[in-house]
Amino acid sequence: MFIAPASSPPRAKLCELVLLCGGHVSPTPQLASLIIGPYRGKKEPRIQYLSEKWVLDSITQHKVCDFNDYQLLQ
Repeated sequence: MFIAPASSPPRAKLCELVLLCGGHVSPTPQLASLIIGPYRGKKEPRIQYLSEKWVLDSITQHKVCDFNDYQLLQ
C-alpha cells in the first residue's frame, strides 16, 4: 500500500503502524494496489483508494476490513 503524504493521522505514524503489524508500505503509488488517504494523482481503476480509517479499523479489529466500507470517492 501507499500512504498519501496528506494523511491524517500523519503518514509517518500510519506507516509505523502498518509495518509493526506486518504490512508493507510502498515508497511510490505506482507500485501499490492500495492507496490510503487523500490522493491527488491520476486515479487508476486497478487501485483501491481507501480512507485512513481502514488501516486503523483493520488493526483494532485484528482483521482486514472490507474495502467497500472505506472507499474514497474517485
